[in-house]
Amino acid sequence: MYATCAKHASGPSNKEPKCSQNVALFWDFENLAIPAKGQAAHKRITSLIQLTKTYGESYTIRAYLDPDLYSSSRCRKLLQKLREFGVDLVSCPHEGKKEVVDSMIHGDMEKFANSSSGRATVILVSADSGYKERMSELSRHGLNVVLIAPKQIHAGSWSTTPISVRLNWPNLAPVNL
Repeated sequence: MYATCAKHASGPSNKEPKCSQNVALFWDFENLAIPAKGQAAHKRITSLIQLTKTYGESYTIRAYLDPDLYSSSRCRKLLQKLREFGVDLVSCPHEGKKEVVDSMIHGDMEKFANSSSGRATVILVSADSGYKERMSELSRHGLNVVLIAPKQIHAGSWSTTPISVRLNWPNLAPVNL
């Protein structure tokens, strides 16, 4: 389903993955979660990992959430499965505050961009338009920017944001505007 970096050594088109030295996937898990039961969770996690690897072998996947919102037995098993797949769970306790996850992701994107030398890719999994400016900034600074969101988000307020690759959530199919 996904091309590998080796296929793009001569230069990828703007619709295909671009090889990067560093890749970071930032997942607004509270905004776009996965089912806590069944094979769908396993399938979505492995699909995200495979996709991330197409952009480079040195990668990190971070899911941001308030663990208090995922305290049921079924949810704890899901979070354990994410950990087993190597997903870093970033605890963002709300404690009555809004946009805690958003603030953490913004800060981590900035840290990643500042610490990346050479070609880097940022992948955002979210339907929140609050990341538009950050993603535009990363694109202007030469990072490969990938947005994974429901199709209607791409066509809506995100349509003018400079995004290298747009993929539909949850099936990761390319989105053409």
